Amino acid sequence: MSRSEALGLKLWTGLSLSVGLALGAAPALGAACCGGSSAAPALISGDDAYQLTAGISRGVVIGDAPVSGLPVFRSPGHDEVTQTLRLDGAMLLSDRWQASFTAPVVQRSLDLAGLEGSTTRLGDVSLGLGYEALPEWGYSEWRPRGFVFAQLQLPTAPSIYDAQAWGATDAVGSGFLRLAVGGLFLKTRGAWDYSLMPELHRALARSFVGTDGSVFEVIPGWGASLALGAGYNLPVTPLRVGLRVAPVWNAGRTVDSGQGGLGQSSDQWVWNAGLDVSWLAGTDWSVTGSYTDQTLLGPAVNTTLSRTLALSVQRRWPR
Repeated sequence: MSRSEALGLKLWTGLSLSVGLALGAAPALGAACCGGSSAAPALISGDDAYQLTAGISRGVVIGDAPVSGLPVFRSPGHDEVTQTLRLDGAMLLSDRWQASFTAPVVQRSLDLAGLEGSTTRLGDVSLGLGYEALPEWGYSEWRPRGFVFAQLQLPTAPSIYDAQAWGATDAVGSGFLRLAVGGLFLKTRGAWDYSLMPELHRALARSFVGTDGSVFEVIPGWGASLALGAGYNLPVTPLRVGLRVAPVWNAGRTVDSGQGGLGQSSDQWVWNAGLDVSWLAGTDWSVTGSYTDQTLLGPAVNTTLSRTLALSVQRRWPR
């Protein structure tokens, strides 16, 4: 294998995972809010000092998964669409430490039998810190390249508990300060690459004011996701085709009305299955198209189900 081919494979390994999860899995907003999102950090997984990714995604809610029973597809005339313009950036702080940010602008629209509403605003901003725990200093038949990360999501956008607009179209955020920790492990074998990203998150409790002026506290539970990915680098052409699957679980939330009344929601489950096609336009630029479907795998519980298309462009600056 030539040096350029080896470099190309290293650039591909992890590219579709980070871009596909970040842009292809739109938050499942609605009655069962935000059950379909996972913390996908903007990690530098190649031999670069800086990277910047701009992407746009369009997710359409096509069904609802109740607490019990089978999911139900929505009828014509009930359209819920989330479009996201997202900017991710990451930079090395040292040889193995890196920092990142994520800033999304979200447009959420609802059309219910001719009644329409739409809101566009800044979503939840995230800050991240990563460390290359398993550097690839030499060849190994089995040892992967590995990163650990922490990501802090800030409640910079209204949540379902703050919504004021008709149909809660202004609920474009989670509403909570959330910390996620996890790892990203990458391995290349010939023209194939593989990735694994486990992640654990927890949001802090927060008080909200109801429409009647009453104050209530929402206490989120733990959550986790596990992303598995595999890709094949086509011979001769600078193209990579990848598949990924990522189950996401969020524990139920407790709502304290402050008057001795406690409400408990059910746990949420959703499975994101995705297809990514990436084009390496030189060593500094790449373009990725992604498709994510939450209806192919299960179980799905207490959440909405979406299908999402995404397109992203990434620019890298070598060390």
